[in-house]
Amino acid sequence: MGRQIANAGIKPYEGPVWVANHYRAIADMAMDRLQNWSWSAETFPAHQINDWPWSEEDFDILVKLHLRYETGPEYPLEVQVPKGEKLGPEHCRIGVSKMRWLENKSVLKVNDRLRLAKIPSEAHEYVVNGRTPLEWFIDRYRVTKDSRSGIVNDPNGWFENPRDLIPAFKRIVHVSVETVRIVASLPPPFAEPSNEQA
Repeated sequence: MGRQIANAGIKPYEGPVWVANHYRAIADMAMDRLQNWSWSAETFPAHQINDWPWSEEDFDILVKLHLRYETGPEYPLEVQVPKGEKLGPEHCRIGVSKMRWLENKSVLKVNDRLRLAKIPSEAHEYVVNGRTPLEWFIDRYRVTKDSRSGIVNDPNGWFENPRDLIPAFKRIVHVSVETVRIVASLPPPFAEPSNEQA
């Protein structure tokens, strides 16, 4: 994978740290799949891991997913507000309380007036530095105050329109689900020897 990234002209360490972290997470997922195949050093030497046959289409999708996720497609989550209310900026306000998972992590309680539902299980399979992008998102998107400096970190000011919180979350779900799908569809990096060759 490293060789393909280089061939595509992408320099992971020139960008933000999270870009390199995502490359590592994808490689970790691929390695995990590789370990589930039966292979030996004779049939597939370890140094050939960079020759993994990612299709150009899948590789291009991964690059676009991770480098342009902030403007990418949104996963069709269900937005839930109290009965009789219409979604407005006030529903998307983030407070000091951390967002909470409900119903086996298929629903996220953003606050008392907003829930995001129909989050697929695949969204929880993609892990970056020990946590899923969704978990990083939840941890970061809450109002906090530094005890020493008194500086308040308020994510409510990060969006021009408070409702943009919802598309941001939908995009992270889309990236996670698509990454898992692509890695799961990877072919074995070698051909199993036939009986005639054995």
